[in-house]
Amino acid sequence: MKQSQRVRIFGVGFFAGCLLAAGFAFLRSSDEAESPLAPLPSWQTTTDFSGLPETPFALNRVVKAWVSPEISGKRWLVEAEDKSLWRITEGDDLATVIIQADEIIAMGNPGIETEALEAGLQHNEFEIISFNPAATRFVISVDPFLPDSVEQSIRILDDRKPYILEAKPLFYQAQ
Repeated sequence: MKQSQRVRIFGVGFFAGCLLAAGFAFLRSSDEAESPLAPLPSWQTTTDFSGLPETPFALNRVVKAWVSPEISGKRWLVEAEDKSLWRITEGDDLATVIIQADEIIAMGNPGIETEALEAGLQHNEFEIISFNPAATRFVISVDPFLPDSVEQSIRILDDRKPYILEAKPLFYQAQ
């Protein structure tokens, strides 16, 4: 067989293999497509600070309050005596959730260089407050004065997989 025929056969095989691989990739991506996330409920600022549930810590003041007619919920931004900001949410089921209002945790992929993870977070305008290199754990600042900034930031970070493995709020824990 001549060299030119070998090159043609190789080229045709290579092209056919590329088409086959691309077809498998498109089929797999359409099968694995996640359903779109449900929209976050809308929150409206209110001046009615009443109905605040009892907190496990001493309050300094209520900073802001929001209501959501969609979920019949109420949300308060409160300042504790130690000047930390907490967000208290009460919804339809009357379950009270208390989270840190100005910080979230992001777990980076340990297989990726920490400088690259830090650069990616800063590129997406996240301010890194602290970093634990042993656990590849970042504490990131969020705007506490927006009613759903924690949820929006977590959604942005969840879209950064496999670089960010998990993002979650900081729940209140009694000390």
